[in-house]
Amino acid sequence: MNTNINTWIEDYLRGNLSEAERKLFEDKLKTDTDFAEEFELNKRIENAIANDEIDNFRETLKNIHKKLYNESETEISGTKKLFNTALKYWKIAAVVLIILIPLTVVMYIMIHDSSSNSNLFYQNYERYPAISENRSINKIINDSIFSEGLKCYKNGDFTNAVGYFKNVVENEDNNVAAQFFLGISYIEITNYNRAINSFEDVIEKDDTLYSQQSEWYLALCLIKIGKTNDAKSVLQRIIDNEGYYFSKAGKLLNEID
Repeated sequence: MNTNINTWIEDYLRGNLSEAERKLFEDKLKTDTDFAEEFELNKRIENAIANDEIDNFRETLKNIHKKLYNESETEISGTKKLFNTALKYWKIAAVVLIILIPLTVVMYIMIHDSSSNSNLFYQNYERYPAISENRSINKIINDSIFSEGLKCYKNGDFTNAVGYFKNVVENEDNNVAAQFFLGISYIEITNYNRAINSFEDVIEKDDTLYSQQSEWYLALCLIKIGKTNDAKSVLQRIIDNEGYYFSKAGKLLNEID
């Protein structure tokens, strides 16, 4: 395993790690918030570099270079040709600056906002305890599929937990406990959009215990993916209803930009 953090992250993003290295990487991602923030930053930069705007930028430079080069070839030799050649490269440099400066500003804002949102998420996120540790749902503990999902959840095997909980939900649509733990499991494997869908489903079913929990985790996921206005609405709803996370929601709402 490469001990250089940035190289390690780059190898992960490009699929260059072995199975054992990938598992070690993902375990560290779940337990080390500083490392998770560094990962998010690198992922944003990697995505930005791969963005179509960069491809368009490169293509634009090629076209400009080709056009100016052809123009310079038609000029007479000597001083005038030398002047036009120098002018050609000054023009290219100017185009580079014109395109790169606003792009750099956009990338800085995007990365800064992402880092801020990630900080708020990790400062407030705490995985919900496994079902056997709370008071409400012993009646479904004997369900074999749910129980297998719960075992995976307790052991930190969230990928397999997702599979079990999805199976329960697909066969028992009103099982809000499975839907809720499916959402938490999605968070743990950093699939925030699917987590949002799970929590919204629970809230729609209006289960007293899990709808309040789901609103809190929904707000955190929305913050994580940058939908801060939507997150504010959810947090305000928690406050207005004086829900379980009333105090935390008020504090977090004040911290959002």
